[in-house]
Amino acid sequence: MEHSNVSNAGFKPGDDYAFPHSRMDGKLQVIHFEVLDNVGPRIDQFLRADMAKWVQLQLNRGKFIDHDGQLFSERQSKEMWSPQTIFRSGIHSPLWRD
Repeated sequence: MEHSNVSNAGFKPGDDYAFPHSRMDGKLQVIHFEVLDNVGPRIDQFLRADMAKWVQLQLNRGKFIDHDGQLFSERQSKEMWSPQTIFRSGIHSPLWRD
């Protein structure tokens, strides 16, 4: 990724982007974007600040750097940063078939 943007106003047919999807009435459907250009710059500022705090919290293993307190334990941090293998519920073999 070379850049990010909080505006979708400039999207054109054929551009390389993805729409979110959700099941509605049992059918997978596209969720169309809302145009939020008037709030985009402010959201971008919040996202950067929040992401920076989240990264600092992760690197500090769950401890806040700007005040006392801990969001998650060092043990939980190690678990979050360890490799995971995800299996479907009730399936005990990685070789299941649909």
